[in-house]
Amino acid sequence: MSHHINTGVLPENLLGEANELVHKLSKEQILWLGGYLSGVGLAETKSTADTQPTGVNGAVATNGNGSVGSVTVLLGSHSGNGKLIAKHLSGFAQQNQLNVEVRNMAD
Repeated sequence: MSHHINTGVLPENLLGEANELVHKLSKEQILWLGGYLSGVGLAETKSTADTQPTGVNGAVATNGNGSVGSVTVLLGSHSGNGKLIAKHLSGFAQQNQLNVEVRNMAD
């Protein structure tokens, strides 16, 4: 694809540079880069997430019958970005007083 649509998120010059890079990469490299950028974005927002209150208005999450809820995080990663995301999700769930189980899909 030779043209791009600027949604206003990136300045035109950066969008052009990103487009040039994408055209040089293989499909596998593009997928890796997407995961990498997601991990970078999560790492940069960590300090904001740490300052938010536990639960909604400080409430404990329950499953409707009064017991604490639980969550299973499925982990699948080739580059390590999935591990970073699973760690953040697990930490967020624990901060919200949920029981967490992280399972590697390779197991």
